[in-house]
Amino acid sequence: MKRAREYRKESRELLGHELFGAKWMWALLVLLIVSATVSAAAGVTCGIAALVVAGPLEYGCIRVYLRLVRHEDEHAEIMHLWAGFKGKIGQTFVVELLQYIYIFLWTLLLIIPGIIKSYAYAATMYLVHEQDLSGNEAITASRKLMKGRKWKLFCLDLSFIGWYIVGFLCLGVGVLWVQTYHTMAKTLFFEDAMKEGEKCCCGHCHHEEEKVEVVDAK
Repeated sequence: MKRAREYRKESRELLGHELFGAKWMWALLVLLIVSATVSAAAGVTCGIAALVVAGPLEYGCIRVYLRLVRHEDEHAEIMHLWAGFKGKIGQTFVVELLQYIYIFLWTLLLIIPGIIKSYAYAATMYLVHEQDLSGNEAITASRKLMKGRKWKLFCLDLSFIGWYIVGFLCLGVGVLWVQTYHTMAKTLFFEDAMKEGEKCCCGHCHHEEEKVEVVDAK
């Protein structure tokens, strides 16, 4: 995995160095739509509908950003934002709900375990997008993938604190750009994590299984 500053640099290169450039504005618009939709749903139905739409929208947002990271779209196509509503509503809702319940229960014990588990589950929706897993399968896969990577993701998040302070000082509006920058950096992080996970499953882990079989045979 790369260092936090490398992900920030790569994120800026992907978005373009012009804050009002096409890619940056499209990516920002996607986050704005997600935030506004979830907030509106929460306000109208006291939070019930927010749980229903949050999962599909997170799924769609991940698709948009992954396509940008993989250079599959020149710009963040808005149509991909609605991908979670096309046959994925139930699945993404369950995934989102289970994460919320598990993190809430861990937080009841102590705040620190809740924070740790939130990082352990951080890759869940990315894995649902890539592998079409059920809720518990995706959460389990995320825990395995994030083993040894939780601290690195925490450091990446921590590295954006200064940027968020600057964003708030810019009448709060600058936070929108920082959030877009942050989301892109995290997408790059999870893309690398998933690639490393695939290599482990196809290469090293398979090799380890063969070693175990040899030992057992002896």
